[in-house]
Amino acid sequence: MPHATPAVQLNVRVSPETYAKVVELVEGGGYQTKADVITAAIAALLHMREQSAKQPEMAVEAGISPSTEQERGQLPYGYEWRDGRPAKDEERYPGLVALVELKERGLSLQAIADELNARGVPTKKGGPWMKQTVAKTYERYREAVEAGRVTA
Repeated sequence: MPHATPAVQLNVRVSPETYAKVVELVEGGGYQTKADVITAAIAALLHMREQSAKQPEMAVEAGISPSTEQERGQLPYGYEWRDGRPAKDEERYPGLVALVELKERGLSLQAIADELNARGVPTKKGGPWMKQTVAKTYERYREAVEAGRVTA
């Protein structure tokens, strides 16, 4: 009895430009089987996705549009994804500026939390500021600036 190869269907949403790039990468590879071609195409897509996670502007150019915050990379408090790029969140960015200024003036984490609560600055989840929230928010912001995901 002949061995039947199961059909495999991959549903991947990419732009026509991305598809053309993958085809270009795969066509010149001298692959022997369909499995080799599929493997090469998947490798090319994964590589492009990894690069787009490191450089959001590349994702837009390549036509890869991540659908969730986790796929695009989490942004610090005060920023949001807009048109595939990090942008300042108009509602929360002023709160981030206040937090950073208070931290750089040397106030304690609890004093910063108290001040942000007194000013009515919303947290990401809408609850009150606590010293742990201040510490984590500041840490994520500094990491994002150092990694070049956002500008100070």
